[in-house]
Amino acid sequence: MDSKYELQLKDKGIRPTAMRMLVLKELDNAENALNLNELESFFDKVDHVTLYRTIKTFEEHHLIHSVFDGKDSVRYALCSSNCLHVSHVHFHCDQCERTICLERVPVPLVTLPDGYIGSRPNYVISGVCSECAHRKQKV
Repeated sequence: MDSKYELQLKDKGIRPTAMRMLVLKELDNAENALNLNELESFFDKVDHVTLYRTIKTFEEHHLIHSVFDGKDSVRYALCSSNCLHVSHVHFHCDQCERTICLERVPVPLVTLPDGYIGSRPNYVISGVCSECAHRKQKV
């Protein structure tokens, strides 16, 4: 019987390998978007090139999406079922450093100047997430 992760990979046309299933599991269990260093920390020994290729394969097959967190790195998160159809806003918390997908908040329509051709919006709002704000209020 195929595992949940094996089925997800096959559904996206990705050949399931042990590494791909492990990376997918970590992304699935994550509560926020992860950068390569954070993903790497889940594994005792991992080949950097294999991890990077796994991430790029997931991106090319629309299993995950990437977002520049507005600070220092590119982060990756699993795509929801409507990920390809509606670009959403991301939120980067300045206190806990998490980058969170706000899937129900669509990227606002931006009219570009003549001659500019946009390809993919990357909309990140920085501030304090609800969890950090709540903790701050309790103090």
